Amino acid sequence: MTGKPNRKHGGAADGNGYAWACESVIGSTWNTELAYEQGKIVGNESIFLGVNGWYGPGLNIHRNPLSGRNFEYYSQDGVHGGCMAAAVIKGATDKGVHVYMKHAFLNDQETGRMGTTTFATEQAIREIYAKSFEIAVKEGNANGVMSSFNRIGTVWTGGDYRLMTEILREEWGFEGLVISDYKTDNAVMNSRQMLYAGNDLILASLDNLLWTDCDFSSPQDVTILRNSSHNILYVVANSNSMNVDIVGYNTEWWITTLYVVDAVAVVALAVWGVFVIRKNVKKQNASEE
Repeated sequence: MTGKPNRKHGGAADGNGYAWACESVIGSTWNTELAYEQGKIVGNESIFLGVNGWYGPGLNIHRNPLSGRNFEYYSQDGVHGGCMAAAVIKGATDKGVHVYMKHAFLNDQETGRMGTTTFATEQAIREIYAKSFEIAVKEGNANGVMSSFNRIGTVWTGGDYRLMTEILREEWGFEGLVISDYKTDNAVMNSRQMLYAGNDLILASLDNLLWTDCDFSSPQDVTILRNSSHNILYVVANSNSMNVDIVGYNTEWWITTLYVVDAVAVVALAVWGVFVIRKNVKKQNASEE
């Protein structure tokens, strides 16, 4: 592990981390205890590198053996993959790392995945393709999700209120933030549609980061932006970024300042108390004489 560690609230840092066995190998162990330990070590490594978020793990399905990202996904079975992913996620989040499990949902091919239209029945989605995400939320306490590029039916997943709010948050009880997959010039990914659906953050370069689709004079748009900001801040506030400066386990400057203020206040009160006690003792002695 080399390089200069640097605090970042994302999935990268100025440094190199370990190269892990891919998800399909981890899934082949059927060992959730081992998966949990891997998640914990990912968390420890993140602390060393100064990273608070992890763009992973991948939870999609091995639908086709020719898919270009099968190595990023655990299994061809939603329950098996979900149990393995939940263990890894629990290990990482126990160390204060917020994960972005991906790609929700039905991102089960690599070629042509940007804007492609995927058709499936609700039963198949719930029992197979979304099952791993459900287990990761309910058993792994996952606090972050990355939405996918594709459409399900005619609606882009990141802009689908049924997926991002009704199922993910209201039905599964997810508490955290949803970030989009990387936006370049993809016209499918409308930020206003995304925000109203419950997708809180857009993953993009600075050139594509502006909320150009939102009307900042609209009370409705401003309210939905505030809701998204709340979800983002909730995740950051519950990460290890609030506790340590990570590298060398140095305390954040503002925490140090509070410690100093508290210490000065305690000393001042102690000194004041000593003087008050001595004054009262002298008065009592004088009255007795």
